Amino acid sequence: MRVLWGGYRLKVTRGDVVARETILHIEVEPARIDRHMQQAYLKLLQRTKVPGFRPGKAPRSVFERFVGREYLVEQALESLVPEAVAEAVKQESIEPATTPRVNVIEREPVLKLEATVALASEVTLGDYKSIRLEANTGAVTEEQINQAMERIREGHATWQPVERELILGDLATITATGTAEGKQIMNASSTEFLAIDGSTYPIKGFSESLAGQKPGEIREFSLSFPDDYKNKDLAGKPAQFKVTLNSLKEKVLPQADDELAKSVGDGIQTLADLRKRIVESLEAEIKESARRSLERQATDALLACTTFDIAPSIIDHETDHLLYDQQQALARYRVPLSAYIESTGKKPEDFVEEARTGATDRLKRLLVLEKLADAEGVTVTDEQVNAEIERLKTQPDAQQTTDWDSAQDTVRRLLRRQAALDRTIEIAQKNPPATPAGSGTGEQK
Repeated sequence: MRVLWGGYRLKVTRGDVVARETILHIEVEPARIDRHMQQAYLKLLQRTKVPGFRPGKAPRSVFERFVGREYLVEQALESLVPEAVAEAVKQESIEPATTPRVNVIEREPVLKLEATVALASEVTLGDYKSIRLEANTGAVTEEQINQAMERIREGHATWQPVERELILGDLATITATGTAEGKQIMNASSTEFLAIDGSTYPIKGFSESLAGQKPGEIREFSLSFPDDYKNKDLAGKPAQFKVTLNSLKEKVLPQADDELAKSVGDGIQTLADLRKRIVESLEAEIKESARRSLERQATDALLACTTFDIAPSIIDHETDHLLYDQQQALARYRVPLSAYIESTGKKPEDFVEEARTGATDRLKRLLVLEKLADAEGVTVTDEQVNAEIERLKTQPDAQQTTDWDSAQDTVRRLLRRQAALDRTIEIAQKNPPATPAGSGTGEQK
């Protein structure tokens, strides 16, 4: 089919739909190419010095010979290709699910493009109303209360100097040197070291080698690095250490009494108050854990009864997005993604394949919840969106630069998916709601 667009003819031939993708064969005639080459020429002219001409004054014919026609064509394609593809997609009344992939098949005399366009995924829900789930809840145990109390005591522990032999768990001040393969690998002067049973820092067995040492005593011992040690130069190699124990401190835990309770703060005055607060916190954790378990089970059950037809390019896009997120997260710690992949011991292609599997799973979970929201007539009000945005603004990790007005659509989608998940759990409980789906407004209160 040919149409006139801005005075230029565009020919588009649409291929069959295969795996939710179609290929548009696009021909762009010379007049249209020339218009974009003229735009590229005017843009490049301002920053290109052509011998014999004042800046910005070289005629196009001279400029084209100077930079090369192929270069000018490439610059023109930067604006021409997206324009032509967008027009072709619009002409064929297609709503692409992602940015089309474009290949330039031929440049001259007629520009020929192939645009692979992903169509919206097809999601077919199964009998989701037959899903049945049961919350895995339980009562707070005395052991859990005691463990929580011990964590509080640990958090308020103090270190007191002692004159005795070192036992594991002590905080030691040491002066230590270490060598391996004739090279120094450790040089610590009056450094605090927590001797923990089973610790692999600086090497497995180091803490245990200090057990029984007295302040002022010097010990020399040898240990071997494991074969899989991260520093391959040291892997499997023996190391020699010389350690002087300067001083020693032991951990002293406070008594579980009213004084400890008061030190916790938050209005707590007695041990009984603290115990009550612990029980309330543990009950909330159990409830939240049970809820998360139900959500996972509900989503898994939805996935199991749903069929998906997703274009490969959509999965590629989601995989790229996931890898980008990982790269950005690692960049905050100045760790290159390539270095991280190497540290996992995986091949890059295996790592990418794992990311693709994860991206596919994440995509399916989003799609099934959106499909369920449609099936159940779930809607989200502006009031709910605004209330959620106000809540998000108060979160510690809220970004000050976030454009909350632009984020409204994203927040609405998140709330709608959560409402759909809530609806699934409602249906899946032993006593589903009496009001049948679709009998009300569908709004979530």
